[in-house]
Amino acid sequence: RDRHQDGVMHIHQDVKVILGQLDAGETLPYRTEPTRGLWIQIASGALDVGGKRLEQGDGCEVQDESEVVLTGASDCEFLLFDLG
Repeated sequence: RDRHQDGVMHIHQDVKVILGQLDAGETLPYRTEPTRGLWIQIASGALDVGGKRLEQGDGCEVQDESEVVLTGASDCEFLLFDLG
């Protein structure tokens, strides 16, 4: 197996990496186990995470929650890391 494939990232951890896109006003409830942690990094636009506004370049940690509600404050792209 070629370990240097274009566009492939190998992570040897218990993590889900999700690239998300939301339109302004669109809402996404994200469920996870409360024992897992989340890191959300904003690539473009603005996103409300559980009522907290994040803008391009911002990131935040979410712990001890089984669900977090993501709402596009504008059209946005983000990375969500669901960490075990």
